[in-house]
Amino acid sequence: MRTFIDFISDVRNQNNPKYQAMPLDGTVHQLTSDTLNYMKRLMNYQPSVESILNLIGDGNWNTPDAGASQPRRPRSGRNTALQNYFADVLEALVQNIEAKSKFYKKGQVLTQIFLLNNYFYISKSVRTTPGLLEVINGPDANANANAPLNSLPSAVYERPLKQNVDLYQDNWKTCVEHLMDVTYVQDGGVQQVLNSNQRQMVKDKFKNFNHDFDELWKTQKQYSIPDVELRAMVLKDVHQILIPMYDKFLAKYVSSTGSGGPGGGTTMEFTKNAQKYIRYDGSMIKDMANQFFTNT
Repeated sequence: MRTFIDFISDVRNQNNPKYQAMPLDGTVHQLTSDTLNYMKRLMNYQPSVESILNLIGDGNWNTPDAGASQPRRPRSGRNTALQNYFADVLEALVQNIEAKSKFYKKGQVLTQIFLLNNYFYISKSVRTTPGLLEVINGPDANANANAPLNSLPSAVYERPLKQNVDLYQDNWKTCVEHLMDVTYVQDGGVQQVLNSNQRQMVKDKFKNFNHDFDELWKTQKQYSIPDVELRAMVLKDVHQILIPMYDKFLAKYVSSTGSGGPGGGTTMEFTKNAQKYIRYDGSMIKDMANQFFTNT
């Protein structure tokens, strides 16, 4: 087994030739999987590892030229040597992964997907490895189970995971905005017939939605989120907000018996040629969203 000093040095080294290759689809980096596998193995020998780390001394596993680029979390006198060691390993891993994410220069979405895959892999590996989360969060881990995210050592990877989920959701804002509609009122009642300007506005909304959704679909279906749980988390807003909004918008302007496609109830005609503007029905949007991050 590699020495503790060599291991953390390899994790911190951003120029390590072993870890220069980058996944083109944004999936988990080998550095992340190797690091978590090593931590899992250490858990199998916890008493012996604790003894060795105590002999090395807190922080002495960091090489003199490998100081972290950010201030380290203050040590508690009740922390075990293994907890402090894992804290330094995770801090080094996060800094290296953040640096590697700069490789993706073509767009921010792939950067977000790469970071999401890696942070979620860390989080899930820690959660599913018996005892590992308790070691990372220390002797008060159980008592602090409901503590704010930022107050726990595990925040080093949980916080950026949440931040990147939120950042990814922002990519859908323009699509959602195209579906935001208004109710036209005339003589104290709901207007049933659109004027020419209003019809053009609806046409533009469908046109712009189609364009933006197509662009997102063409690029993001090439990226990869292998974990089903993470993929569902990332696409949550698409399924819970975008698709229902699209169904409602479609139903308002397209009759189920008309030339445009699905819908229902009272509709407001905005064109004689709905098929020119209605590219998708709700089920098609859902099916296409389910192809995101499958690298197809």
